[in-house]
Amino acid sequence: MKLKELGRRLRAHTTLLLGVAAMLSAGCSGQSAPARTALDRINVVLAAAPADAAKYVPDRLKNVQAELKNLNAEFGMHDYASVLSGAPAVLAQAQGLTAAVAGRKAELSQALTKEWAHYAATIPPSVAAVRLRLRAMARARRVHSVINVPAARSDLTNVDSLWTQAQTAFRAGDLQHAVTVAHQAEIRTAAAATALRLRLPGLAPQQLS
Repeated sequence: MKLKELGRRLRAHTTLLLGVAAMLSAGCSGQSAPARTALDRINVVLAAAPADAAKYVPDRLKNVQAELKNLNAEFGMHDYASVLSGAPAVLAQAQGLTAAVAGRKAELSQALTKEWAHYAATIPPSVAAVRLRLRAMARARRVHSVINVPAARSDLTNVDSLWTQAQTAFRAGDLQHAVTVAHQAEIRTAAAATALRLRLPGLAPQQLS
């Protein structure tokens, strides 16, 4: 009698466990489609993100990609609940990439504009001052040994061309190139001023000894 009762209880427990397992399986299956949809939404938003996101906000882009990879791994392990739980935050991060790129571009543009203003205000008068000094040295009967006129003339070579290139790039809206070329012009002008022992306000001269 006891054996029959035990067998009956075991069968009842087994039936119960099978029922629970079936319910859990049905629940997981029910979450599979929404989880897949959540991942697809993130992929769509990420694909539409600015192409230069890797250049301007590399860390944010890598973070979104890493989080998406984790969600895909959880989906692969049928952990749909975790996917559904984590997907909204990752989606928000992906959606924020466009604004983040625009913000970073604005910051860089502001910095470049400020740098260009510095060059525009200092290079032309500095070049004029160096040329004025060179003319004075040409008229002088004797030039101090620490003044290197040939070096100054050599350093000043191509400054006009560089500055013209910088202005052309600036007018074309290519601030990055304009600033890069203007910096080269500043370096040459500063070297020429150093060779003439000429200190110019606003310029970044080489160290005078």
